[in-house]
This record gives sequence, structure tokens and C-alpha cells, in this order.
Amino acid sequence: MVRPKLPFSASLAILAIMFASACTGVEDNVPRRGAKMDTDEDIFRMVEDALKAGAAGLSIGRNAFQHKDPTRVIGALSKMVHEGCSVEQAKELGGWAKKMHAQYPKKQPFVELMPTGIPELEKEVQNHKKINIFTSAEVEKISGQPGLFEVSIKQADKVSEVKVGSIVLATGWKPYDPAKLTELNVGKTPHIITNVQMEEKLSSGEPLVTSDGKPVRKIAFIQCAGSRDENHLPYCSSVCCMISLKQALYCRELDPDSQAFIFYKDLRTPGQYEDFYKRVQEDEGTFLTKSEVKSIDTSNGVIVVEATDTLLGDDIKVKVDL
Repeated sequence: MVRPKLPFSASLAILAIMFASACTGVEDNVPRRGAKMDTDEDIFRMVEDALKAGAAGLSIGRNAFQHKDPTRVIGALSKMVHEGCSVEQAKELGGWAKKMHAQYPKKQPFVELMPTGIPELEKEVQNHKKINIFTSAEVEKISGQPGLFEVSIKQADKVSEVKVGSIVLATGWKPYDPAKLTELNVGKTPHIITNVQMEEKLSSGEPLVTSDGKPVRKIAFIQCAGSRDENHLPYCSSVCCMISLKQALYCRELDPDSQAFIFYKDLRTPGQYEDFYKRVQEDEGTFLTKSEVKSIDTSNGVIVVEATDTLLGDDIKVKVDL
């Protein structure tokens, strides 16, 4: 069986013609997906899974050509198909922070959201004469000693040897697989999403709407989903509380008629972030409930969060749009 892999061309039209020509008369092992994906992460993970399953290429339409930055998406997909890069390796500078709509307050009075500053920082790094950038790279080997390390960096078929005095290990992170949280019915409706997907939606400027096109007005944030749970992750992620407070504030600022419901086991807002927590807590459209979420019911075409208020002992149900 022939599995064509074509070098990426700057011209999308030429790429399409080359791909069609190369596939003529050979066994087709190219996945075609037409559904609109919610986030960049969904696109990349779908392609990664297909490649792991034996696909040799891909035919992709609206998820690339209707994207706000098609060149970036197609470039990343090209690296995954032709260079064997993982999702993380195929991405550009900025990492997860580049997906953010805004960041927590970093200065007094610690109550207002701030721009991430990632686009400006990225340009500054790229233009700095004393910073060398290796994208889609993998560290193959480190040798030497403090003050004199030798690092082998692999990019595709090229290996660069670099001498450095010190090394910073930035391990990164990845979201927990929400499909494992069966009681939350993730995947049963496009309106049950992760906080990463929420951040991407808000960052893209995409309006939050229901399946019938109406504005999303009631939004639930479920804390500790998979965390502090012996069946999943026994530890606290330490960031989810601040993320939900931040995103609740996003939504309230975008639509003053919206309501945000935060279901939490404990809220952890260390240091000066306590002031930010109080800011959100005092917002008239944000409701915080110390609770244990038992399930999310989607059986009647609506989303109902079912939880137990751990302070009052009452069972509660809240109908939401997202």
C-alpha cells in the first residue's frame, strides 16, 4: 500500500491539487472529517488520534479554511502529518497561555482582569538578537555539568548542539480527560465543555449561543471535576478555582444579563487573589455554592446540574445553558 506524504506548500490551492494527484490510483488512507470542531485543541487531538490509528494524511476543510488564523492551523497540522510532531510540538510559541482571553490581576488592587501580553512577548522574543528559538523540537540528550551543559536538540531530521550554562525545565501540563467523568455527561451535548474549551471560545470572540442560536444566559462552573477524587486524581490542581472565577467574570462582563453558577468543594484563592475572589463574590449575577455535584442531566434536551449543598444539606437542581 502506498501512503503519500506531501511537503507543505505555501499555496493552499497547490497543496490541494498535489494531494489529489498523489492519491489517484492508490489505496486511500486519508481521514476526512467534515464536522465543525469547537476548539483548536479538538482539531489537533482528532488528527493526532487518526495518525496514531494508521492514517497517512488528512483532508480537512472548514476547520482550517474558516479558522481565524488558517495559516497557523495548517502549518501545525502539516508538522503533525509530515514530521511526526505531537500536538504540543506542532504548536507555536505561547503554549497554553496563548489560548487565554485574559489573565488574573497581577497588580493592585487585584480586582481587574489583565491582558495576557503573550502576542507582545512573542514578538519581543522572536526579535531578540540573543534568543534562539527551536519550535517543533525535542531535547534528545543533555550532558555536562552546571555552568557547562551540552544539549542536543532535534528538529525533524536536523540535530543542533547547543552549549548553555543552565537549564530551565518547563514540563507543561495537559487537561484531564473529561470523558472519564461519566456522571458529567461530557460529549452528550456540545454545551458541556471544559474550561480550556471555554477559554478558547472567549479568546476567539466566538459568541456563546445555545443550539437554537439564542444567547447563553445561564452558565455553570463545576469545580474539582476529577480532582480530589480517589477514582480519578487525588490532588487539587490549584488553578481551577481562579480559572472559574475569571471566566465567570468574563461572561458577566460580556453579557450583564447572564448568570454564573459556581459549584465548589472549597475555593482556593491564595494571597492577594482573595481580593479578586471577593470582587466576583459580590457580583449580583454570580452565585457560589459549596456543594458536591452528583450528575448533569441532559435527558430532556436541557442541561440540569444536580448537586447537594454541603452547608445546608439540601439537594438542588439548576437548569443552565452551558
